[in-house]
Amino acid sequence: CGGSEYAREKSIPVVSAPKSSSLPSGLPAVDLVNAL
Repeated sequence: CGGSEYAREKSIPVVSAPKSSSLPSGLPAVDLVNAL
């Protein structure tokens, strides 16, 4: 998304976890909390 690209350009950390066939529900809540 454009927001992620902007953040990367400004050296702002980004957590990116797009849905895929291997992770149909996206990033699990516990993994998101750990990343933050």
